[in-house]
Amino acid sequence: MNPLLEITNLTAGIGQVDLVRNLSWTIRPGEHWIIRGKTGSGKSSLCQAITGKMHLRSGQITYPFLGENPGFDARRAAVQMVSFTDNSRLFNPVETTHYYQQRYHAFDSEGHLTVREYLQLQGLDADNPEHTKVLSSLGIDRLLNRERIKLSSGQTRKLLLVKALLHQPAVLILDNACLGLDVGSVRVLYDLLEEVVLQRPVSLVLTEPIPYIPDFITHEIHLDEGTSSKPSAERAPEYAEPDPELHQVKDYFHSTDFSNPPETMVNLEDIHVNYLDTSILKYFNWKVFPGEKWALQGPNGVGKSTLLALIYADHPQVYSNKVYLFGQRRGKGDTIWEVKKRIGFSSPELHAYFHSKASALDVILTGLEDRFQLLHPPSHEAIEMARTLLRVVGKTFLAERPFPTLSTGEQRLILFLRALIKAPEMLLLDEPYQGLDDVLIHKCNQLLESVLTDRHTLIFITHRMEEIPKNVAQQLNLAEN
Repeated sequence: MNPLLEITNLTAGIGQVDLVRNLSWTIRPGEHWIIRGKTGSGKSSLCQAITGKMHLRSGQITYPFLGENPGFDARRAAVQMVSFTDNSRLFNPVETTHYYQQRYHAFDSEGHLTVREYLQLQGLDADNPEHTKVLSSLGIDRLLNRERIKLSSGQTRKLLLVKALLHQPAVLILDNACLGLDVGSVRVLYDLLEEVVLQRPVSLVLTEPIPYIPDFITHEIHLDEGTSSKPSAERAPEYAEPDPELHQVKDYFHSTDFSNPPETMVNLEDIHVNYLDTSILKYFNWKVFPGEKWALQGPNGVGKSTLLALIYADHPQVYSNKVYLFGQRRGKGDTIWEVKKRIGFSSPELHAYFHSKASALDVILTGLEDRFQLLHPPSHEAIEMARTLLRVVGKTFLAERPFPTLSTGEQRLILFLRALIKAPEMLLLDEPYQGLDDVLIHKCNQLLESVLTDRHTLIFITHRMEEIPKNVAQQLNLAEN
């Protein structure tokens, strides 16, 4: 039986940066692979190269199972890739470019596709029992009438998986498949993929990070700096001691003056948030006091990110609710930019719409102004602090790299540091560690645990208990309904 893919001495990259280097790899029918490696090792880049989404400098990729000289359409139909990292760009072919806050703006949503309409463009047949089964297995059947732009991060990833399965590919590449999924949804995903493997002649390729390797995986390829490497024996990750320069960041945070703190940082009273006939939050009350450190948890779609959008002044329904920030009701007093000035923020949605071509260093510095680009020259102190943050997490070599050339995990790391750069009174971190390996997560938590004082407030969203910083003392669990 002919191999599905043959990759020979492949080198590929973006601009002047090689992201895959002299790599060879063969995938045969019946094999199911996981691409392993630390953050920035080239996993996503290899997937993009396979599917023609990255410039090939040398080497070749062939598809023997398609016969000689297969056309572009044949390759595209047979080899499908879903990247669960950048929702905005993935949907641009069928919808116009969105702006970041638009997901929450019901009054701007007219004309955007519903989930049903989007999937119909991808070939959804309501009378096909296989299609119906895929929809119900991932819970998308309950979302068919909702506008795509208003799905949560996890719901959007489920939708993208459904889209790929409708094409019945021979090779299905799932890059960062578990990002944004709660524990229950990961189990559902793995069960569905195992069923796909049993019922269809398809080879699956997954990439790390994932919570655990599913049973159907038969082979592994390990990457290191863009090329394949021999797998080492499984062992616990080695966590380095805190960086000696961490004290500089600590001094930077400790020097901030938050005199006369408000009685409450956040006070939400009887909150109701609705999208069409769907209630996301109802009768919700919550107070966050100065200096508190909260973990916010719950399954996909229960309103965690919506809560942060209300606090961060991105959600239009903030004005029809009793939302008090820093002691003042929203809509009376401070402008949206005055609110944002006091908050550091990172989220999957921010990442999806962050199209900057600036260097990683400059992206960190945009956090000073809460915009996607620098409008004013940053101070020497701010530039040095951005470089220090990169040193503390062991990524100084990324400073001058263009943001689009970074891996998914590296981009998420840069946006995490962007949230810290102004040492804000309050940090809102919505799944900040998506795409990061365990060593990087440990370094980031060392940072949060060391620099946040009893005057800094933190709200931290995650699906993984082990990601929660040790200085988090309060926990709020949201449940469906």
